[in-house]
Amino acid sequence: MFIHNLESLSTEELTTLAATLTEVTASTLIELQIKTWVKRSPNTRGRMRQSADALLQKRIEQRSEQLRRLELPDDSLRWIIRQQLAVRVHKTRSRDLIGDTELAWAVLRHIAPLYQIRIRPTTSIDWLEQEVFRRFIRELGEKIEEELRTVEKDPARIDYLEDEIERRLQALSRGEREALQRDLGLTHLTGHELRVFATRGGLTTAALAGAASTGMGLYLATTTITHALATTLLGITLPFAAYTTLTSALALLLSPVGALVLVGGGGLIQWSKLRRAVDRRVLLHAFVMLVQGGFVPAATGGEPQGSGENGKSCRG
Repeated sequence: MFIHNLESLSTEELTTLAATLTEVTASTLIELQIKTWVKRSPNTRGRMRQSADALLQKRIEQRSEQLRRLELPDDSLRWIIRQQLAVRVHKTRSRDLIGDTELAWAVLRHIAPLYQIRIRPTTSIDWLEQEVFRRFIRELGEKIEEELRTVEKDPARIDYLEDEIERRLQALSRGEREALQRDLGLTHLTGHELRVFATRGGLTTAALAGAASTGMGLYLATTTITHALATTLLGITLPFAAYTTLTSALALLLSPVGALVLVGGGGLIQWSKLRRAVDRRVLLHAFVMLVQGGFVPAATGGEPQGSGENGKSCRG
């Protein structure tokens, strides 16, 4: 169960995740949107999204630094993360946190609507974890492919991007590189080969196929390319899930229509929708970061029928 992977995260990973869960809220995104619009000029209009991402990055980094200065033990950081997850799923109790199993169900039930996943009484928590992760990888692969198609029009940017992908591949351990090459079925593992594979739809195809490809290898491929795209094209260095899972909520705020809806008629209704959307994306961020601490095996075939965690079926 992904919640258990909190025990596998390093102090730095726990700190970053706690900072993200604490800091990234609908109110924060609106504040960033206002700052972006105030600073906007005709020459910077096209960089609004980059500016908002940079502000979000700075906010997370500031909160992370505050937590580091407190020198909290890992157990305290895990408590903060569990508490923040419980708040997002409206499962807080006055005296104590809910159990990990109940918390995991609640997080997954909140994320599932992002991918139109139907949860039945017989849905098991293992299948639901696998399916959410598989669909996230597919979504991320589609975004990567879209970005790569725009890069193809500029040979200089292609060379720059391939060099950055190559550099990140070399930073992986031997075991990670072998898993990436094996799961994607690549004959050679280079920046050029991985970029071509992704541009031609290989990441999405692999995610749709399931099997081992939705585990460690495909995860490493998507994160490697995402990091490279972010640093070469956007000039930002957020943890990959921060700018891949939060983009939907941020996109609404970066849209003039979305901004007008928020401050215009029906604002309370739109505020409620925005807050739900942000919470779901932040929960997805946390889920992905926890899954990477212990990769789940991919689902094969249809949804298995039977019991959930500890013999209990999903009740949602």
